[in-house]
Amino acid sequence: MSDATIEITGALELAERLGVDLTPAIQAASLAIAAEAQDRIAPYPAASGRRQAFTSMKQRRGFFARLHRGQIQVPYRRSNDVLQRWKPEAQGLGAVLRNTSPHAPLVHGHDTQAAYHKGTWKTDEGVAEEIENDGTAERIAEQAITKVLDADG
Repeated sequence: MSDATIEITGALELAERLGVDLTPAIQAASLAIAAEAQDRIAPYPAASGRRQAFTSMKQRRGFFARLHRGQIQVPYRRSNDVLQRWKPEAQGLGAVLRNTSPHAPLVHGHDTQAAYHKGTWKTDEGVAEEIENDGTAERIAEQAITKVLDADG
């Protein structure tokens, strides 16, 4: 998956000027932003209803062979495997939102998303941009820093 990032800038400089340790606030804000990203990327979109065209005769034969052996079902039954594997993790002053599913890049990767999923599933980079552009990241960081500053003085 791509490295979609949201940076909290200026907090360390502010902490130095004020003589306050903002490390806990930055860590809390980072985890809260990762949790917000998880909330936005994890919901299942509505079924597209589009047919997926075969790209080759080999793929077509493989599909029907697996269907005949009962290895796949039509219509496809959705599982929540990819969606349930999003987990925010603290990492230094920041946080990372990871997905351990091997299918995650095909579903949510900005540069690796399968053509079938484009326009239906949100991408990691798209969610990061959304959170940054709509002011959510800034609001979360401000709230965490204000909470520390109010408690400090």
